[in-house]
Amino acid sequence: MNRWVRNILLLLLLCCSLHAVAQTRIIDSLKNVVRTSVDNEQRLAAVYELNEQSINADSLLLYITLAEQLAPRSKDKNAAAMVAYCMAGYYGRKNMIDSGLAIMDALIARYKAKPNEKDLYLQFLFYRAKLFDRSNQYSKALAHLYEVVEIAAGQRDTLTMIQAKTGIGWVLIEMEQYAEALKWLYDAGSTSGDERYYRNYGALFSNMAVAFNGLGKKDSALLYINRAVADARRNENLLFLATALSMQAKIFVDNNMPALAEAPLQEVIGIRKQLDDPFYIVFDLSNLATYYARNNQPEKGIAICNEGIAIAKKMVLPSQLLMVYKALAENYKVAGREEDYGKTLEYIISLKDSFNNINSAKMLAEMHAANEARKQDRTIAEQRVNLARKNYLLFGSVLFAVMAGIIGWLAFKNYRRKQQLRMEVAIEKEKLIAAQAVKDAGEQERKRIAADLHDNLGAQANAILYSTELLQQESGAGPTLVADLHHTAKDMLTSLRETLWVLKNADVTAVDVWLRVISFTKQINRHYPQVRVATEGIAPVEQPMLSEQALNIVFIVQEAVNNAIRHASAETITVISAISRAHWKIEVRDDGKGFDLAVASKKQESYGLSNMAQRAGAAGLSLAINSASRQGTQLTLIVPLQKHNPNGVLQGTS
Repeated sequence: MNRWVRNILLLLLLCCSLHAVAQTRIIDSLKNVVRTSVDNEQRLAAVYELNEQSINADSLLLYITLAEQLAPRSKDKNAAAMVAYCMAGYYGRKNMIDSGLAIMDALIARYKAKPNEKDLYLQFLFYRAKLFDRSNQYSKALAHLYEVVEIAAGQRDTLTMIQAKTGIGWVLIEMEQYAEALKWLYDAGSTSGDERYYRNYGALFSNMAVAFNGLGKKDSALLYINRAVADARRNENLLFLATALSMQAKIFVDNNMPALAEAPLQEVIGIRKQLDDPFYIVFDLSNLATYYARNNQPEKGIAICNEGIAIAKKMVLPSQLLMVYKALAENYKVAGREEDYGKTLEYIISLKDSFNNINSAKMLAEMHAANEARKQDRTIAEQRVNLARKNYLLFGSVLFAVMAGIIGWLAFKNYRRKQQLRMEVAIEKEKLIAAQAVKDAGEQERKRIAADLHDNLGAQANAILYSTELLQQESGAGPTLVADLHHTAKDMLTSLRETLWVLKNADVTAVDVWLRVISFTKQINRHYPQVRVATEGIAPVEQPMLSEQALNIVFIVQEAVNNAIRHASAETITVISAISRAHWKIEVRDDGKGFDLAVASKKQESYGLSNMAQRAGAAGLSLAINSASRQGTQLTLIVPLQKHNPNGVLQGTS
């Protein structure tokens, strides 16, 4: 955000209230600016600031929608980017991580090449790291945070350096590397001697308390968590207060002081629900369930766990799901429900196995190595500059640099070796436990998932392999073949995304399918601006569908749209949805050059038509294709309805 506008906004807030220090009053003042100010830039600046506060996600969306209307009239060339950043913040609050990452990827790609916009690039990079952490992609989160620290150091941005180092400490805590986490947290605490940087920043003290608790150092943990709670209450910072209270309760429970834990847990759950952040609501529910287990109230704990599991599954929170299942296992054990306890442990092991695949030892080692190399280069460069300024002898400067390089190289090599050994031992241990505990029931599901992925992506992978061989054999292969590779790769990603969507959602409805179609057409409009793709019509509400049937409908529509763009040279494509008493009809119409269906069916390359027919047959759908040369093509898909609701429909247009 423009620094001049930020200063004007802060002055205005001071005029509104001499006591606008507390977070809740700041939010009210910002909302008032948006409602009453006649200055477009001030209103936008207030929305940007609201995005940084602990505001309810749905309330924030109303202000972002207003900002989208104001941005085109703004004098600030970065207004549209900032509004998009705020929308990513909304998606993060709602735990729609893929949508948030898509926005941040586009912003980072745009601003990475702008040397005069380093502040915005740093801000965008920092938030993408937070999204990776929320989605349990710890290695990517750490890599981004290391880069943030490096850039902030170059810009002498002290506050961002402190926040990024604190973030690194938290990610390491989530990976249970408490000693390494404390090093970064101490580094954050010693980044500046100015106490103003650490006021109203309880995250640092809360994280230090959790790290000490993980190392079994109760007194230090209590010292820092009490400081964090007091700081958050003094500044009325709801977000930091909720985090600190949650961690305080966990420290009480872990150190055999359960009687002290219930009060902060009950308070923090109320705050979390007020802030409407499901990620931390599940975190706090798991802590409360652990309290009940250790206070011999397992039935209460089991009920709390089931509530947390429902939220975690609905909002797709893998790391929080692992935590709440651990609490559930502890309550089952206390209740003497051995069979449920064993099944829960098996599920925990499978979750950990998936986490290990995401954050492999090799990936973490390479990430640590890259960070250490960057730090080493920066340290050597600074040392050389200082030596030059002080006019040291050339021999002394060279000797110092060589010694520092040797020591750094040896330290780095030893560190990397230890990290690799530690991670390899941990992974092998987890694999041995998983191999003994996983039952045959889970194996059947894995085979089904593997078969789906193979069926959807196998043919496309072979196409890429075949085209690659052509590139190697034909030196004259030109842009058309490369474009084919590009489209095939894009199709693979789309197929994988749709397959995983079905796998993640046990209950799929016709409305869900239609929304996926609308989302796909919007993506096509972005990728092919020369073609207009629109959706019209309605989809049945509360119409359940089999996952295989839903996936095949989406794939058939996508194949029809892609064929119209790539082969029919269509300028306008319309996807039409209509429902009758017994059927749901989906049509894909284009104004392309059309084709002779009889001739096309005999061609060897007409796999798209046969694939659509096979998918329709497998899903119990009726498929018809009508086309003629220079008269366009019309594909009609008939879906039998299981349940009819004549009044409840969803209108979809794009």
